[in-house]
Amino acid sequence: MLNSIRSLYAFCSSQPATFLPLFGAISVCLLDIIFTGSVNLTDPTFNLIDNKKESSITTFASQTGNLEIIVDEFKNRLLYYFSELTVTFFFLITILVSAYSIYISLREAKIKNIPLIFAFIIIIGLGLFTFAFYNYKTYALMENLLNALERYSQVPVSLINRIQHGISLFTILFLVTAFCAVLINDEGSGKQAAKLLRAERLRLKTLLYLGAALLVSGVAAIYFSDRWMGHMPAEIFISNDANKAVAEIGNIHTTVKGFFYTLLLLSIYIPAALVFQLRGESLYFAENHEGTIEHKNKWMEENGISLTLKESFAHTAALFAPLLTGLSGSVMEIIKTTFA
Repeated sequence: MLNSIRSLYAFCSSQPATFLPLFGAISVCLLDIIFTGSVNLTDPTFNLIDNKKESSITTFASQTGNLEIIVDEFKNRLLYYFSELTVTFFFLITILVSAYSIYISLREAKIKNIPLIFAFIIIIGLGLFTFAFYNYKTYALMENLLNALERYSQVPVSLINRIQHGISLFTILFLVTAFCAVLINDEGSGKQAAKLLRAERLRLKTLLYLGAALLVSGVAAIYFSDRWMGHMPAEIFISNDANKAVAEIGNIHTTVKGFFYTLLLLSIYIPAALVFQLRGESLYFAENHEGTIEHKNKWMEENGISLTLKESFAHTAALFAPLLTGLSGSVMEIIKTTFA
């Protein structure tokens, strides 16, 4: 086992470009932590909820005689549950597809002891899950509001968020590792190398779309959680305008998360795409010692190595999909306010 670890380390050291997506993901995660910490410099005891009116949704509805409270809460609760089931589905799909992509990439690179590598990834993933579960941090004001939502809805929202946060790090680890694994094999020449590069680029594109779908579902889950929180009875807030402020805070929260998720996707995909572009050009110049830029672009397109214009638009849409999803709540609120 020790020899296997040494050989794997030597192999990885010889190809530092393989780890560019990992470095990008770590940088964005650290930036997110720093941003969250800076926002939490505000007073953590500040709350928009009147704790003296603490009770469950059903109790509050029976006391006030307002049954619409139950209907409105139930509707937003269902939307929240559906969004959580959706993001859980994409968690599972992303882990499975990423694991398969890692296996194929390692097998093509003729790396031995693949089960040992998977065991190593799973151990790190479980460590990240444990750390995220017991060190879950969000903005202080959002945490106070979520605690209020948990009291009034009788749903363990905090526990769900902790589990989801842990699973998200576990899943992102598999996704980033899959991006890194695709970049491992850069050997060969001629048509065989072009065929291999084309297959790897297809896997890269699949991982991009899957990652975008995962992060979009994550932003949607945050949006519906905040929406549910904003539809708590107006009477439990400290003022009449407080519940409107909660809705605005929820929209901003979703937008910020969408921004960081898009930044995460960019930090993973762009380094990998640049490495593939450079490898494609190196392969071209190895086969064609002379040639114009037009000839190079035509050769790469014919061999399925370069991106077409249609694919470029699709990739751009996938990269910015989390941000656009995060902005959708604010856009809808602006439209509603404008035409109200």
